[in-house]
Amino acid sequence: MSGRERRFVLDTNHVISKKMVELPFDVFALEELETSKMRKKKNGRRFNKMLGSWSPYQLEQFIEYKANDRKKSVVYVNPKYTSQKCSSCGYINRNNRHGSEFHCLNCNFELHADLNASRNIGILGK
Repeated sequence: MSGRERRFVLDTNHVISKKMVELPFDVFALEELETSKMRKKKNGRRFNKMLGSWSPYQLEQFIEYKANDRKKSVVYVNPKYTSQKCSSCGYINRNNRHGSEFHCLNCNFELHADLNASRNIGILGK
């Protein structure tokens, strides 16, 4: 990664972490990311290159130290089944998710799949 790209990533991580800790929450739940497993999947060369230049650890560190400065805390949760679990009723089924759409087969709850997963991460972080 070139110096320009490195500075861009650093600045982006600072901006994201600052905006996060300014939110009116005392606890932030983050999923435990394992980028090495992500890169082993057959996602294509371009995706793996982009993932390799992303710095999730750096972003986590920025969120942690900025949260600590504001007397807030960060918890890490296992993301297992968060994309398959309904954030409304708790029903887990792999067929609940279809691409970017989430539709619970149990209660008919519908939401963007990423938003549903992030709600589940928030629930686990409580």
